[in-house]
Amino acid sequence: MDPGILCFHHCDHKVFCTIIPEQCPVCDQKLDRYDYNLLPFRVPYPFVKASQHPRAIVMKPTHGDFLNPLWEADRYNEERHNCFTFVLAFLRTLDCGELSEKARDPKLFCKQYVVPRTSAAGKYISLYRQLKRQDYFIQSQ
Repeated sequence: MDPGILCFHHCDHKVFCTIIPEQCPVCDQKLDRYDYNLLPFRVPYPFVKASQHPRAIVMKPTHGDFLNPLWEADRYNEERHNCFTFVLAFLRTLDCGELSEKARDPKLFCKQYVVPRTSAAGKYISLYRQLKRQDYFIQSQ
């Protein structure tokens, strides 16, 4: 569920929060709607529900999770027999243009499709965790 992380720019800083404060947490100046360098915006939530995206590919192990060892370790092979290689083989079989073509090269596929999404997710998780510990996360511009 989207926690609604907000961002606004003020006094040469980006301020991330879940509620826009009455005063800038950096300079203590009272904020009004004309004071911002950029109007507040909601940080895009990088996660989606698979049920709302019928053409999405959701990868997860049959047992356990990606943080813990798989139980059927004898069938798992890091290079040739894992979830990722299965998905790539499936996409190649679909023969659907550029997506199938990129699925022929695991590194290219990761660079094009996986890394951008996981990077965005990682940054969002990090920011969310910061905001769970404190009311604001402040970044210099």
